[in-house]
Amino acid sequence: MEQSSRTTAAACSREACGGCEIEEKLICVAIPKDVVDLVVVFVNRFIPFLAGMMTGKFWIGLAA
Repeated sequence: MEQSSRTTAAACSREACGGCEIEEKLICVAIPKDVVDLVVVFVNRFIPFLAGMMTGKFWIGLAA
């Protein structure tokens, strides 16, 4: 089995995911696609939240 050439996250003691017992259960090595997925989900939730807080004039909640 060929190992990937990904660099590891700081908390992971391995240099590649091949043979790791948590492989496919946890993303320990983030690739740009993972970051894009996170940003898309965050933006899709944050913009309506921000708009609702501003429309409802919940300025203390926004400041916190």
